[in-house]
Amino acid sequence: MAMMTMIARERDGLLLCASMEPENESQAMHQYKSLAKELIKRASEAESAPRFFIEDPPYYFLYIKEQGVIYLTLCPRTHPKALAVSFLEELQQEFSNSYGSEIGTAQRPYQFIKFDTFIQKTKKLFADPGSQRNLNKVSEELAEVHAIFSKSINEIVSRGEKLNTT
Repeated sequence: MAMMTMIARERDGLLLCASMEPENESQAMHQYKSLAKELIKRASEAESAPRFFIEDPPYYFLYIKEQGVIYLTLCPRTHPKALAVSFLEELQQEFSNSYGSEIGTAQRPYQFIKFDTFIQKTKKLFADPGSQRNLNKVSEELAEVHAIFSKSINEIVSRGEKLNTT
């Protein structure tokens, strides 16, 4: 379950929307909020990865960058990473559809705070890792990873065969 979610413009790190559960307003969570802002700042740098995961027990941060926007979430270590990725991808798709043309001209922080309603609804869908919907998403992710690894292993084996024949 996402404990905190932030959406920011990549070019300048402007926070466009954020969502945090009221019960998570502890001093420790304020430190994670500061860390999240620092991660967004670093993700705004040109050479940063389009997807990034950082573990900070008992939580982890995950962000994805798409179409000039950074989507970041903080989850408990026990929450499946594949679900966190799917959660951010779902947010990315809806945010892009709803505000894509307005992102570049946004001038003030939290300009799209209304999007928090969608974040809250989506959080509930992804909160239970055991739900059938989420199990299907994890299965799809695992199938993709398996296909990539199988392809990579086959390429390595074929390269080895080519080296042996020369």
